[in-house]
Amino acid sequence: MSGADWLDDDEQELWRRLLRVTSGLPNAIEAQLKREAGVSYLDFRVLGSLSEAPAGTRTMSELAARMSVSIARLSVAVGRLERRSWVLREQNPDDGRATDVVLTDSGRAHLEAHLVAHVQQLRRLVFDAIDPAAQAGFSELLGRVLGTIGQDPCARFGSGAGAARSAPYAAAWSPLTGPRSVSETLRGAAPADRAR
Repeated sequence: MSGADWLDDDEQELWRRLLRVTSGLPNAIEAQLKREAGVSYLDFRVLGSLSEAPAGTRTMSELAARMSVSIARLSVAVGRLERRSWVLREQNPDDGRATDVVLTDSGRAHLEAHLVAHVQQLRRLVFDAIDPAAQAGFSELLGRVLGTIGQDPCARFGSGAGAARSAPYAAAWSPLTGPRSVSETLRGAAPADRAR
């Protein structure tokens, strides 16, 4: 053990803070969403990811990759959303083995109703604590760490994490966009849903 490359005091403190952030931040976001929107953070992310997609539709496999969860865990979340008529499942027309998850009008409405409060919570928890001039550098550092973990699992679906997205949820939800344009963005850019 004498040859181990031990963390020095500063590295240990950085590591401990990173652990506390990665566990505490999702918990704080989840608490607000459950209290005000009546959904888990995973459920809200599913609604948001679907609203970014053409026609509000993604396959279960793509959603699982984007959420970084197993198909089994995603299936439970989609089931919760189905029971509230916010999504529905359909067979993929191009691949009979794949299942599509489709955002309904009521699901989009629920997302829109709680989007501003969600963005404000993200600003309060994260962005208000980071000097705007430091955000780009901080994002780059996080990107380097992510790069050591492995390739982006969403890349095979043609839209990597760094790709520009014009979808309504992405544009409105992004903490850098701010909550002021949420309603206009959602109303003006939302793709036409299938009749429900």
